Amino acid sequence: MKKKIIGIILSITSLSFASEVCEIGSNELMKQLVSNHPSIKMSQEIIKASKERIDSAFWGFFPTPSVDVSAKNSDRYTTVARLDQPIWTGGKLTSNYDIAQSKEKESLYELGETSFNLIENYFVILEKYIQSKSNIDELNIGLNNLLELKEMLERRIDSGISSTSDSELLKARIQQIRSDLILAQNRLKVSIMQLELILDKKLDCEIDLNKIILLHSSNIEDSINRLLSFHPSVFKINSQIQTAKYELENTKASIMPNLSLRGEHRRGDLYNENYDKENSNQSVVYLTFTASTNAGLSALSNIEAARIKVNELKFKKLTVEKELIDTVLNDYNNYEIAKDRIKILENSVASSQNVLDSYKRLFVAGKRQWLNLVDASRELMNYKIQLANVKTNKNILAYKLALKNGQINLLNGEVK
Repeated sequence: MKKKIIGIILSITSLSFASEVCEIGSNELMKQLVSNHPSIKMSQEIIKASKERIDSAFWGFFPTPSVDVSAKNSDRYTTVARLDQPIWTGGKLTSNYDIAQSKEKESLYELGETSFNLIENYFVILEKYIQSKSNIDELNIGLNNLLELKEMLERRIDSGISSTSDSELLKARIQQIRSDLILAQNRLKVSIMQLELILDKKLDCEIDLNKIILLHSSNIEDSINRLLSFHPSVFKINSQIQTAKYELENTKASIMPNLSLRGEHRRGDLYNENYDKENSNQSVVYLTFTASTNAGLSALSNIEAARIKVNELKFKKLTVEKELIDTVLNDYNNYEIAKDRIKILENSVASSQNVLDSYKRLFVAGKRQWLNLVDASRELMNYKIQLANVKTNKNILAYKLALKNGQINLLNGEVK
C-alpha cells in the first residue's frame, strides 16, 4: 500500500515538474508559422485564382455563343442566336493564355517570397526573445551575488570594520540591476506578444532554440550563387519580366485583325412589318473580319509603354539581386565576427571570475576597496550578458544563412 502511495506521489510530482518545464522547439513553431499565417493563406488563394484565369484564357479558343433580341412591338421583333469560333486573332488568344500561365508562376513564387520574409521576421523576434531570457537569468545571478555581498557587508558594518557609505554604494548598484531586470522583463514580454501575433497562437511553453548544422561554404561567392539560384524573389521578378514580354506581344496583337467563323440563326424581322412569320427562320454560316487600330496612334504608344515596362523590370531584377547579395554578405560577416567574439568573451568571463574571486580574498585581507569588489561583480555580469547575447546572435545568424542557402523548405518550414 505504501509503495502505491509513493508511486502516486512520484507520478504527480513528475507531471507537475513536466508542466513547469514545458518547452517547444523553434523549428516546430517555424512549421506552424508557414502553415497557419494569414499571409500564407492569402497567397494560396491568389494561386487558386491564377489557375482559374488560366482556364478562362484556355476557353477563349473555343466557340462563343450569344443571343440578341430586338423588338419594336409584339409583332415586330428579331431574335438572333450566334456561335463565333475564332480562326485567327493575330496572337491575342495565345498571348492571353501565356500571360495567365506566367502570372500563375508569379503567384507561386510570391508564396515562397512571403514564406521567406515571414521566417526571417520570425528569426528577428526569436532572437529578442532568447536574448531577453538569457539577460534575465544573468541579471538574477548578478543580483544574487550582490545580495550575498550585502550580507557580508552588513556583518562587517555590525563589527565596525566597514562604513555605512559602502552600504549606500551597494544599494545603488542593486537598484540599478533591478531596473535593468525590469527592462529585460519588458523586452521579454513584448517579444512574446510579437511571437504570439506572428504565430497566431498563445504561447504557453518556453521556446527552445534548436541547433542547426550550417551547410554554407567558406567561399562567400558560393553562398551568393546559391542565394541567387534559390531565392523566390529572383524567380518572381523573372516571371514578371516574362509576363511583361507576353503583355507586349498582346499589345502588338491588339492592332491585328480578327477572323472568325460565325454560325447564325435569325427569327423574325424588325424592319419589315409584312414579313411571313411562319417562314421567318433563317440560318447562315459565314466568315467575319474585324479590325480596329484604336484612337489615333494610341496603339503605338501602348506598344512602346509595354516595351519600356520590360526594360524597367530588368533593372528591377538587378536591384533585387544587389539587395539580396548585400543581405547575405552582412549576415555572413556578422556570423564570422560572432564566432570570434564568443572566444574573446569566454576568456573575458573566465578572467573576470578570477578577478572577482581574488578581490573577495583581498578585500577580506584589507588590500582592496569595497568599490573594487562591487565593480568586479558587475563587470563579470556584463561579460556574461554579452556572451549570452553573442551566442544567441550567432545561432540566429546560422538560421538566417541556412534560410538564404536553401536549407529551410519554404513550403513546410522543415530544416534540411
